[in-house]
Amino acid sequence: MIRFHDHRVDSLLSDTTHISFIVDSLKHSVLNAQNDTMQISFLNELTQNWRGLPNKIFATEAIHYCTLINYSTGLCDAQARLAIYHLRSGEFEKADSLLNISIKSSATLNNKTLLAQALFFKGECFRVSNKADSTLSCYIKALDIAEKKNLKKRQAICLNAIADYYRNSKSDTSLLLLKRAVRISEAEKDYNTLSYAQGLIARIYTSREMYDSSNMILKKSIEGAIKCGNNYFASHQLLQLGDNLRLNSYFPEALNAYFHALKLIESSAIKSEVPLLLSGIAEVYRFTPDYDKAIEYNLKAIDEARSLKQVRVESFALANLGEIYKHKNEIEKALRYYFAALEVAQANGFVDREAFCLSVIGAAYRVKGDEKNTKEFILKAIRLNDELKDNNHVSFCYMILGKLYKQKNNPVEAQKYLEKALDHAKQSGIIQNICDISYELYQLYEGNNNPAKALKMHLLYVSTKDSIVNEGQIKNVAEAEYKLKEDNLITVQGEKERIFRIEKELKEEELKRQKIIRYAFTTGFILVLILAFVIYRNLVDNRKKNKIISLQKAEVEKQKHLIEERQKEVMDSITYAKRLQDAILPSRAQLSANLPEAFLLYLPKDIVAGDFYWTHEIKNSGTESGNARLILVAAADCTGHGVPGAMVSVVCSNALNRAVIEFGITNPGKILDKTCELVVETFEKSGEDVKDGMDISLALINTETREIKWSGANNPLWYLSHNEIHEITADKQPIGKSDYSRPFTTHTIQLKKGDSVYLFTDGFADQFGGPIGKKFKYKPLKELLLAIASLTPEEQKQKLEFAFNEWKGNLEQVDDVSMVGVRV
Repeated sequence: MIRFHDHRVDSLLSDTTHISFIVDSLKHSVLNAQNDTMQISFLNELTQNWRGLPNKIFATEAIHYCTLINYSTGLCDAQARLAIYHLRSGEFEKADSLLNISIKSSATLNNKTLLAQALFFKGECFRVSNKADSTLSCYIKALDIAEKKNLKKRQAICLNAIADYYRNSKSDTSLLLLKRAVRISEAEKDYNTLSYAQGLIARIYTSREMYDSSNMILKKSIEGAIKCGNNYFASHQLLQLGDNLRLNSYFPEALNAYFHALKLIESSAIKSEVPLLLSGIAEVYRFTPDYDKAIEYNLKAIDEARSLKQVRVESFALANLGEIYKHKNEIEKALRYYFAALEVAQANGFVDREAFCLSVIGAAYRVKGDEKNTKEFILKAIRLNDELKDNNHVSFCYMILGKLYKQKNNPVEAQKYLEKALDHAKQSGIIQNICDISYELYQLYEGNNNPAKALKMHLLYVSTKDSIVNEGQIKNVAEAEYKLKEDNLITVQGEKERIFRIEKELKEEELKRQKIIRYAFTTGFILVLILAFVIYRNLVDNRKKNKIISLQKAEVEKQKHLIEERQKEVMDSITYAKRLQDAILPSRAQLSANLPEAFLLYLPKDIVAGDFYWTHEIKNSGTESGNARLILVAAADCTGHGVPGAMVSVVCSNALNRAVIEFGITNPGKILDKTCELVVETFEKSGEDVKDGMDISLALINTETREIKWSGANNPLWYLSHNEIHEITADKQPIGKSDYSRPFTTHTIQLKKGDSVYLFTDGFADQFGGPIGKKFKYKPLKELLLAIASLTPEEQKQKLEFAFNEWKGNLEQVDDVSMVGVRV
């Protein structure tokens, strides 16, 4: 049997931690295989089903042993499985190269099963590279082979892929293919492929607004995904279910779906759905409405989106924050977030999001009564939406212009734009827009004394409103209409009775009056009895309710006390963590002793920070003058902030100390090389694919000769000389695991007395603030440093801190801020 040469394989296979039903079963099969070839086959299956770093480890091991025992079939299979790892990691060229080898090998071996597999994966590679025609061609070739060789599972997988390709352009064809995939997967008991097919069917139903059908099949898909241990896919389907429920105002059910998905993601290595889930939760709270929670979850969504570099979701969440503040009638705050969302959309080429942001900015200015800005932003939005052929948003924009002119008492222009808005709304088929616009036109026509058009718009408004209200609203409308008819009938009947009484003979009036008095007395007596009964029942109910409320209040107080105790424990732990982090940082006194003409600006976002500063004096080796001192100083930015960032900072700071003290390295570039090696070595001990690390700016300063040796990872060095700030660009790679790592470069600069150097992280320049909530950016930071360069270091620090707080204003600090300035 195989003896694995990579110790990590044995460790992963012997680990009893539950991953999923499929992975656990395959691990057992690998360990208990009867021969080498069977063991390699199970190992190849394991590579595809265990996502992340284990995928690469197992595939590489399979390739090694297939080469060792000259097992061509296993090698061909392993190359295709390793390609999937590179494909999921975004390394398309490596994946494509391996798949080409696998296709050629499987054709040489005449192994149709492996050929179908490699062709399908090749299609996946084309799909993520946006090569549509090549994608479909590979899928169809793989399906043709699977059908000829009766490879049922591969047939279902290919049918799903082709159906997904046709989902938007030919949804009927897509549905037929998916139903065929469902039948095959059910017969084969392949619950993973079955769950995926059901999820695609649900998405088609959602696009057709068949929400009940979509939700029903989504629940089946989620159940199947959980059954086969695919928590990532189950969370993806729960996200769609939550969106469906939210769009149909089933808010408690939507929250259950979103929170269930977040719980499943905790056990998955793939966190890509988290920002969308947090954003969905925020939208539920916005419509509930619970604006405080909506703001809280939108801010969480923004943090996660930035952490995962999901800039589109970041733009979406920023715009949603603007919507919340608009509903709170805090228009200035709303505009800040709208403009922040617009900046992200424009910077990343999201034309549809840019158009949306322009339209809501225009709508906000309309609420302020700012005609100039409303027209400017709405017209820009219309131009972009016309290019996108988005009648829905064009309709919204024209409606805003119509409302603006209506607000400014210009009925002619208001009518023109509202009629345009209605035309586009009808083309898009969005009932809510038709409803809103028809109501605006109804009011306008009625005010212009145009009853025929007013009636037509009112009928359109009523019909569209009826079609969008939920079942409870329909019932209320029906009851209101019934009551109106009943009131009309009573009025008509009363009139008839009045005429009839006039025609009666006078002798009947007295009799009728007596009857009325008798009826009134009887009715009054009955009403008094009913009122007495109601009062008595209310007294009894109130006693019961007061008792229940007292019990509930006691329970609430108990829970509140428990929550406060736990919150205090958490805060005490974090405060203690800050004391530990402060202990690893150099003291301000040490920094001043090493560099008397220096300042430190250190503003953590939270109690503990991912940024840290560092200094160390290198003993004079004798080659320098006796008065010369060699001082190392650095400003570093670790992955994340708060507690996670602080934990990474401990690892990185320790690695930096070891590189200098333990290994005796003094060259900044070599120090960073060794620090990177130590950080990667530390994180690899976990057995997971950890890519945390840091960006850093590290300088070695000779206090006598004023020579600076410097090296940086992503963070640059600025130095001020002759009243001008110069920049040295850092190596574009982090301290940590990197796909394309190379030795760090050491730069040497000769400065003169009075010149200054600045080492910093990106927190200052990335802070949102100012009048419209934009980033501070690097150019204004250079201008600020030039303006204060003549001040003492302590005065420079005070000016920088004041400028940062003024720019930030009431907005939240987005990241840790660190800057070290040294005058040589």
